[in-house]
Amino acid sequence: VMIPYYCGVKGEKNAGLCVGTENCWAVNDNISEESRQATLDFMKWLMTDADASAVMVKQLGPLPYKKSAKSEDNGFLNCAKQYEERECYDLSWSFFYQPDTEAYRKELTEALAAYNADQSDDNWKAVRTAMIDGWMRHYVAVNRE
Repeated sequence: VMIPYYCGVKGEKNAGLCVGTENCWAVNDNISEESRQATLDFMKWLMTDADASAVMVKQLGPLPYKKSAKSEDNGFLNCAKQYEERECYDLSWSFFYQPDTEAYRKELTEALAAYNADQSDDNWKAVRTAMIDGWMRHYVAVNRE
């Protein structure tokens, strides 16, 4: 899901999309060195082999590795590229400014999932409420004196 953040700051019209993810791959620390290296080699192959990364991109979307295949039909990436071509600046992807990140993200994600399943005006209002009112509610709760 990609949502533009608008804060009303000067120069904001020159901002690109806020795009990012905190998902990552991990390797089990409790496996043998041989298995760990095999896993790392496999992951590298998935990202750098032209055919393997093309399959990954087709099934999962964009991959954040310079040598991996590029997605030609990803609407979000194409939109982000248009901002880049207009020389818009990157908007940092940072959760440092979100209070109680886990609870806030859970509420927003649930609202977005409901909207994705049924794109009604009521469900869009729930997304807006989760994003705006939810942020404020969590901010106040975290910053109580």
